[in-house]
Amino acid sequence: VIETACYAIRNLSVSLENKIILGRCHACEMVVSCLKKFGSILTLAIAALGSIANLASDEKNRAKLGSATACDSVVWSLKNYGAESAPVALQGLAACLNLSFSGENKSRFGKLPTSATILMVLRAHKTNVQVIEAGTLALVKLISGNEENKKKLAAVNPEFFLQSIYRNKNQSQLARAQARKLLQILPVKV
Repeated sequence: VIETACYAIRNLSVSLENKIILGRCHACEMVVSCLKKFGSILTLAIAALGSIANLASDEKNRAKLGSATACDSVVWSLKNYGAESAPVALQGLAACLNLSFSGENKSRFGKLPTSATILMVLRAHKTNVQVIEAGTLALVKLISGNEENKKKLAAVNPEFFLQSIYRNKNQSQLARAQARKLLQILPVKV
């Protein structure tokens, strides 16, 4: 029942109008609570992370999700299951990206091992174009205008890996552009 509810919220929250209505009905708090309690059930985690990603594209919901410790739950899911499951990785990275449109959530991510976790997930899925796109987009958003996140990413020495994405013609143009952007933002020479 809980899993079905999470999938229903994920599917309904694609629509902007539904996102706003769901936000008023405590859907943000509910999906974070489900992820915390049942996040080890991967199908449920995928649905809950997808719901967070969709709901977080609305400003008020972003704030509600942040207050409900969505950032912690998303990083926990990525850390524990992102490397083994591409769908968890994709939904978790999309949630990271959308939550990071809030400066407050960026700061919350800065207090967590977010950069190291995303990099670990990207390395595990280095041939998955979609995961690489989602991860590089999330990292750019996370470190743009946030010194703490920039320092944390620099501390895990991502340069060689990012250069390998940038130089790999099998990666998408978007992923390669994001990797180049990260290398330019980080305090290193491209």
